[in-house]
Amino acid sequence: MRIAETKIAAGDYATAEIALRQLLAAPPNPGRDHRTLLGLARLHRLRKEGARAAAIYEKLLRDSPQHPSNPAIYLELARTLRSLGAYDLAIGRFYSVINATLNLPSVDPSDYRQLARTAQFELAETHLIAGHYDEASKLFERLVTLDLVPEDRNLARLQGARAHAAAGRTTAAVGILAPSLAPEAGIPASPEALYLQSTLLLQLDRTEEALALAQRLLASEHERRLDQPERWQEWQRRTGNQLANEFYERGDAGAALKIYQTLAALDPRPEWRLPLVYQIGLCFERLAALESAVIAYREVVAAGGSTTSPAGPLADLVRMAAWRIRHLDWQVRTTREWQQLIQPEIESTSAKEISGAAVTAPAS
Repeated sequence: MRIAETKIAAGDYATAEIALRQLLAAPPNPGRDHRTLLGLARLHRLRKEGARAAAIYEKLLRDSPQHPSNPAIYLELARTLRSLGAYDLAIGRFYSVINATLNLPSVDPSDYRQLARTAQFELAETHLIAGHYDEASKLFERLVTLDLVPEDRNLARLQGARAHAAAGRTTAAVGILAPSLAPEAGIPASPEALYLQSTLLLQLDRTEEALALAQRLLASEHERRLDQPERWQEWQRRTGNQLANEFYERGDAGAALKIYQTLAALDPRPEWRLPLVYQIGLCFERLAALESAVIAYREVVAAGGSTTSPAGPLADLVRMAAWRIRHLDWQVRTTREWQQLIQPEIESTSAKEISGAAVTAPAS
């Protein structure tokens, strides 16, 4: 058994299975066999062999209906069934967690509360995954009313908001998530909550609030980048690109520009900064600030080296920036030449109008 557990921890599942099978081949021992089968079921779960794991869990529950470990086994079985896409069966097994614990008076009350709440939360999660959005939102809102630690309560609000949003109830989603984002919430808002609320507010055309939350997310994650660099980078990219792109597509280039500029200032690496600088140039173009756009594009080209045959992962970006510089130079030159052509005519027309007005003006 120790060999099996050690090998499982090391990821050597083949050797672990050999050890467990040897235990099952030994003379029967109810206590040891139960532990061995449970270990084998967990091994199958780790190997993504859900059907085999579920069959063993069902056998354990059938052979030992009053075993103290049954609530935990029901929980593992429910998770396994959910991973297989058998959502209705999983939901039934999550309810069995609560029922099994109630039928085992020897179980410590604190263990019962933890198992029951875990089962309730995962039950709501399963309804959400299965697309039962009405039921999921009700269950999450019920969880919010329980005596939970702030982190768990905010997570329940986040998932409840996702359920409402998936059902098309955007206003309700914003309302349920708002308490998690308030300064008095007790703990810093999660980046997931800030991101979701920003996108929901955009859908409601509450652009200024959405932009404020996006900038708040970028600032808060920037502060945490040293101790959580991977998480920080993930949310920087996801928030910056998706929200800024959303603002840009909605015609709010000014808001998109602010986010892109914030992102570009956070990391000097070319593979991070230059795509954002290119987007900054596009925003300046849309805002008719052509000189600022050219400056942005020139930074991309300068960092990429040759404009005729750039190499590396940023080659396409450098070529596009060089093309936009030529396009803007042509646009500015053409506009200037057109103005020079029509300026004499405008001045001549204005002089004639002034002269005609002087001739026809009544004597004072």
